[in-house]
Amino acid sequence: MIQTTASYIEYQRESAYKDFSIKNKGTNFFNDCQKACSRIIYEEDRVLFRDMFSKESFMKKLDEGELFGFDYRYEKGDVLRFYRLKTIIGTDENEGTVFIGVKDIDTQKRREIEMKEALFKDSLTGVKNKSAYSNTEKKMNALIKEKICEDFSVFVFDLNDLKKINDNFGHDEGDKYIRSGSSLICKTFKHSPVFRIGGDEFACILKDSDYENRVQLKKQIREQIEYNKQHGCVVIAVGSADYLPNEDNCLLDVFKRADKEMYEDKNRLKNS
Repeated sequence: MIQTTASYIEYQRESAYKDFSIKNKGTNFFNDCQKACSRIIYEEDRVLFRDMFSKESFMKKLDEGELFGFDYRYEKGDVLRFYRLKTIIGTDENEGTVFIGVKDIDTQKRREIEMKEALFKDSLTGVKNKSAYSNTEKKMNALIKEKICEDFSVFVFDLNDLKKINDNFGHDEGDKYIRSGSSLICKTFKHSPVFRIGGDEFACILKDSDYENRVQLKKQIREQIEYNKQHGCVVIAVGSADYLPNEDNCLLDVFKRADKEMYEDKNRLKNS
């Protein structure tokens, strides 16, 4: 792309062993880039892409001499592939020209995702761990700050009598109890991420269909817990709270209300 005119030439080659050939030409890089966004960029990545390749943002980075890149997903049918886009500012005879390269990084990215998932998975239960919850919290806090966060609920769970089971029957039985509690939560909230955030404490963030059905799901798990209580199975205290856009400044605000209700439920279960 020529900085002064925004005219551009798009090159492509079919394989690493063939020369580049001209695929397309244009006179308004930024306008064409925005149009192409809806075709080539996966929906969840489009906001960042459009911001990065707005004329104001792009030229500001160039003026500051900043090289920048962007990883995005391309959706073709039901298949997503990862690509990396990088900019290079031309020098000498290419001064005033910006080179933008695109590289297929699908294999590399999926390997990174697998490694990251292993880091953020609780080894005992297989659900997400506390680090994963912290990452989710940061992302949601950013959305809340920008006032673009969708409706959600936070559910907090605490397994009753885990210490008693560990003391009386050993930690192997305690681990079975934890896995049993985790399984019940996951089976109930099938479409929501479940996090183990403490030894006997779990959290779940409900969106979309689970959020719409949150009242019924809460009733369902509490009915199962009452049954479990009568039959010597895992007993879980449950609390929940909905995100209130005009009141909550962060995810923790919602979590605290859910946690308060969970402790009230814990006392009710112990005294009933």
